[in-house]
Amino acid sequence: GNQIYDNVMAGVEIKTGGDPEVRGNVIRDGKQSGVFVHSGGRGIVERNEVRANALSGIAIKRMGAPVVRHNRVHENRVAGVYIWDGGAGVLEGNLLYGHPKNMDLAIVGDNSTELTNQLRPRST
Repeated sequence: GNQIYDNVMAGVEIKTGGDPEVRGNVIRDGKQSGVFVHSGGRGIVERNEVRANALSGIAIKRMGAPVVRHNRVHENRVAGVYIWDGGAGVLEGNLLYGHPKNMDLAIVGDNSTELTNQLRPRST
């Protein structure tokens, strides 16, 4: 896989009919979200480590609808996975942990999302 890091914008952006396979990468330390799917973007985001990004690890909005599975998403500054403003998708088998205020998974509004994920409780 690739090391995708220190980006000014999203580490990976999928939009306007994009349907890539994003597999086996480390996506870290970006100035915005690690992966941003929007405006009709789809794709498969699988077996990546997404960590320490300034916004969310994976952000989905405005008709973005990826399949997000078997990723390790941790220690991003807003949320692990953040879905809002008409975002959707399938999230399965992801390990989400270490986000502020336990925001490992945030779904805001009326979104169509299928979920089966593992959330790791914070240690005290």
